[in-house]
Amino acid sequence: AAFEEWLDMAVKQHGHRAINVVGAPSARANHTGPSTKEASAMVAGRNGVHFGAVCIAERHLSKRNEHSVLAKKASWGAEWFITQGIYDPEPTIDVILAYAAQCEAEGTRPRKIILTFTPCGRRKTLEFIKWLGMHVPQAVEDRIFADQTEVKRPMTAVALSCALLCEHLQTILARTKGCGVPLGINVESVSGYRDEIDSTHDLFRSLQAILLDELCASWVIHWSRLPKVAAAASACSDAAAKDCGLSDQTRRGFAPG
Repeated sequence: AAFEEWLDMAVKQHGHRAINVVGAPSARANHTGPSTKEASAMVAGRNGVHFGAVCIAERHLSKRNEHSVLAKKASWGAEWFITQGIYDPEPTIDVILAYAAQCEAEGTRPRKIILTFTPCGRRKTLEFIKWLGMHVPQAVEDRIFADQTEVKRPMTAVALSCALLCEHLQTILARTKGCGVPLGINVESVSGYRDEIDSTHDLFRSLQAILLDELCASWVIHWSRLPKVAAAASACSDAAAKDCGLSDQTRRGFAPG
């Protein structure tokens, strides 16, 4: 009942039409709400509302079944999947290729996988990233925090992380090219530090260009201004979240839309 009430508020009061359905962080804990399958059915039953789910590539490292989880959730109506932040492209590549193969075998249309990238400029931020479950190889960590004097053209740690993430996207695109799974990008900050937050804007533009150039066709970007009312409401929401002590990652993770 509580989930349905939240869904009513998200759709009817706030006008959300795209929702991510995310399961509980641990299957061992007791939860009173609906299962992921039940929640998906509730959202799918709302006219004009679309939903997606998550793709946990790190889970594929041990269970080797994340591609089957994606196919199952797609059968429930999920229209896209969003990954965790990617600091190791290999598990993501494995999932994409396995998912593509399963869809081809079953004769189903692959849903879009949205690749998430998260800048990092401090070891404290990196520890939080690891705590969130993202796999960070030691070689990647060493590269981000290498002695700046060893770099020919000095770059800050956050700039190095952004350059590395661009390389990861290029690797993923090259290794999965032609497999049939559509890809998108998402950039988010898990930090409260200004330089790490600001870097998300430049990183998104760089990743967007890499992804669009991979299409091997001409492309154009359309943009529009947010209505002043919507922009003001968003600012108020962010202010309220900060008053409650919520980080940007927390607001993203539990926002209704």
